[in-house]
Amino acid sequence: MIRVGIALGSGGIKGLAHIGVLKVIEKYKIPIDLISGSSAGALVGAFYIIRGLKFLEEFVLSTNLRKLFYFLKPSFKESLIDNRNIKKFLEDNLGKTKIEELDKKLFIVATDIKTGEPYIFESGPVVDAILASIAIPLIFKPVKIKNKYLIDGAFSMPVPVEILKNKGADLKIAVNLYTDEIKIEKKLSQLDILKNSLKIIQKNTAKIESQKADILIYPKFKKISFKNFNRQNFIKAGEIAAKRALKMLLPKITATADERPHGYMRIQN
Repeated sequence: MIRVGIALGSGGIKGLAHIGVLKVIEKYKIPIDLISGSSAGALVGAFYIIRGLKFLEEFVLSTNLRKLFYFLKPSFKESLIDNRNIKKFLEDNLGKTKIEELDKKLFIVATDIKTGEPYIFESGPVVDAILASIAIPLIFKPVKIKNKYLIDGAFSMPVPVEILKNKGADLKIAVNLYTDEIKIEKKLSQLDILKNSLKIIQKNTAKIESQKADILIYPKFKKISFKNFNRQNFIKAGEIAAKRALKMLLPKITATADERPHGYMRIQN
């Protein structure tokens, strides 16, 4: 029986596309045995396993931005956002579950700020792992674990495919959210140069890591702005990309479909 793994990449608000990808995977009864997540991907992966996809989608679509901003309470001491409110929010929704207690294998990626190497959580409290994985420098305070200071997983492994390979996945699916062309304005500020430089590094790293996957899912996004900020559109982008990719995925696993309890649905054109 083959083991299927999916790597949910980083990408900020575009991480909502992971919900769309997982919706299609569930609809077509693709069994997922392992999930690796970086930053936004870690957040979605944990909610998916612990609370389920229906809860996650309803929560994302129903939560108003005012309530969300309450949990993003400013700090201005060691970081822009106070980690304590985020931790309370996560514990209220995910409890104090440990990674090793989950019914699916979950691997969460953060980055060791001293070495730049990935730090892989495969045990310990889920909430602590998520806090480390989403710890964007200056926005969130680094998370201290075992004398290491950890920041956002996007800086070392934006699409964590290598983990799936190392942990025994026979078929590796990757969701890469770094698909947008990097926009260059006519007048570049120093901040624009810095932001674009980081985007280039992450995009190139994500591309290299994604090439290790057997199936690559590339959601396409419209220009993101406050005027067209629609959470459903991000989810839809993931659905469209997953359906396109699953036409290549299903032939790779249908040979062993009779070993799975429910078989697979075929995608209709």
